[in-house]
Amino acid sequence: MSNLTKLKYGSNPLFIVNNVGICQNLLLIGVLLVSVNIGLAQSPSYVFVRNAPAASVDKPSIQVKWFSEDILNPEGFNLYRREVGKSDWIRVNGQPITKGVMPAAIRAADNEIDFLVDVVNQAPEDLQEGFLFMNLLLKSFESNQLANFLGIFYNDLQVSLGTSYQYRVGVIKGGSEIFLANSRVIRAEEYAPFPPVTGIEVYQEKKNFAVNWKQDEQTFYGVNIYALETEGDTSKLNKEPVILSLAPDSSGQYSYPKPMFRASGFEEKRTYSFILEGVDYFGEPISLSEPVTITFDDTTPPPTPTEVKGRADSLRVHLHWQQELVPDFKGFNVYRSSKSTGPFRIVNQEMLSVEVRDFREKLSIPGPYYYTVEAIDHSNNAVRSVPAFVEAQDVFPPVKPQDLMISSDTGQFILKWSMNSEADLLGYYVYRTVNSHNKGNYVLMNGDPIDTNVFVQRLPEVVKNDFYYYIVALDTSFNRSPDSEFATAVLPDVTPPEEPFIERIEYSKEGISIIWTQNVEVDLTGYNVFRKDSLGGEEIQVNVDLLPGFSFRYIDRSARPNQDYHYSVRAYDTSGNASATTNYSKAYWHQDVQIAEELSLKIKTRKRRKVNQLEWNTIERSGIKGYIVFRGPSERVVKPLSGILRSQFSFTDKVDKGAEYFYQVRAYTTSGQVIASDIIESSIN
Repeated sequence: MSNLTKLKYGSNPLFIVNNVGICQNLLLIGVLLVSVNIGLAQSPSYVFVRNAPAASVDKPSIQVKWFSEDILNPEGFNLYRREVGKSDWIRVNGQPITKGVMPAAIRAADNEIDFLVDVVNQAPEDLQEGFLFMNLLLKSFESNQLANFLGIFYNDLQVSLGTSYQYRVGVIKGGSEIFLANSRVIRAEEYAPFPPVTGIEVYQEKKNFAVNWKQDEQTFYGVNIYALETEGDTSKLNKEPVILSLAPDSSGQYSYPKPMFRASGFEEKRTYSFILEGVDYFGEPISLSEPVTITFDDTTPPPTPTEVKGRADSLRVHLHWQQELVPDFKGFNVYRSSKSTGPFRIVNQEMLSVEVRDFREKLSIPGPYYYTVEAIDHSNNAVRSVPAFVEAQDVFPPVKPQDLMISSDTGQFILKWSMNSEADLLGYYVYRTVNSHNKGNYVLMNGDPIDTNVFVQRLPEVVKNDFYYYIVALDTSFNRSPDSEFATAVLPDVTPPEEPFIERIEYSKEGISIIWTQNVEVDLTGYNVFRKDSLGGEEIQVNVDLLPGFSFRYIDRSARPNQDYHYSVRAYDTSGNASATTNYSKAYWHQDVQIAEELSLKIKTRKRRKVNQLEWNTIERSGIKGYIVFRGPSERVVKPLSGILRSQFSFTDKVDKGAEYFYQVRAYTTSGQVIASDIIESSIN
């Protein structure tokens, strides 16, 4: 049930939604498709968490829901939990979490769930069709019962109030387990809706309302938009939650559409407030945003000027038109261009008054011209007439452009040349090819002539062809100059290799073997292997020279047994680009090492200070975890007196006069061996 049930809904909606920029594609599917398009090795997965609505101080519980391309995995999933600040992951489910049985009452109450359950049970192969799969995912967002049926939902009741946790999911495949992404950190407490949508930007686009917001994929998958009129009536502008999908721009960068939502049907000079409500991945609305208020401006232009006609007498132009007047009419501007499609530039020095119906000017350059008359009202709404054509002949082309030079940068070419000096110069056309010997293969890069001597061509960073360019100057009569000399360049290679995938780690007498899947890049030069003592520790390179590109294994002979290590492999190409390092594989080379050295304990009694000073010899440090001092009233009963002492070989014990004490020190090795000293008696009389 929406948070806005307390508001009054209109029975006849006033607003019409414009679906430009709004996709019915599921956000998750959009991201998965993006991952495929940009060549990621593995599609991303998501693990979402929240405190259950039934959670209380007495019975805290956390709900977990996860999504990946393996949601119908027949072998199931394992769910793991760990407390923040601790490294151990604990499996919370006994048996693998798999597809279950949907209760008949839920199927009967929801036709969509009933249909999707039949597809999953009877024809799961149909889900390879993208639309069905997207609808299944979307419905699993809305319905926790459907997610539970699919085996991608878990209600964790074994949590402690006030403790912060993190979850991750393992997908079982062929008896092995692959871990999906980790969830965000969540504190077990009573249920509260997620914070509201933030970064809300509301603005007017002519007669439309447009809104943007900060997309938070970890909190909500869709957004509802509500409009509140000054009289208090409220309308929901979208039928279903607005779900956004990432899309590439002209440079190949992925981003959300702008605006994210658009609607029309608002009255000019009236004030409206807009409220946004996110919908989380458990089908619940999050907190409502604060209202954002906007007053719609007057966007209705005056009537269009009609019967615009022009004639040229030598270089003198006379323009005439007709105009229907309205009460808020302000005046006219006259625009001129050498093309019917523009760009048009204003030619009058001051706005022409309401009474004016003609305009005269003297041209400095012959050629074809188009004139349009613009009518303006006092709200600065403007409308232009159909262009009127006036022609003055010009048959002299510009000279051949000179000094064309090209430079390359990351993802772009920059062309520069000497500017032509013709007074009627309109601009330049830029042409490009990959074969300089065949002029017929050159392609025009700009639809409109550019009026500067700089041109920037953006290309995907992965392109490695040689490119050739030449330019042509164009005057206002569309006379073309001869082609310039061509210039050539190639983009720098800035695309790193894929991150190598460590398949497994093996152990032998020689050391620790790291085995990875070979990269397939044609410009690959080799690999380096790196090691850390801990994930937060300093990284060192364990190989001396770059390993050849055909390598797939390296033996770390410098590793020591019975110690944690974390390994990664980095690939390099011929341009010196290195692959990313996002994953480390843990290794522990276990060896039972028996230390034969004995432990000798000595005691010095300080009677005045009433202390016993214990000292013992050191044992080989590489295999010792630390020492613990024991004390007791007899040889049979000695208990730990100190904590573990890692770099300390003495201990001071405060004692009572007349009491007898028995001491022993024990050394603990990394392989589990315990080396104990003799038990020594001591007393102060």
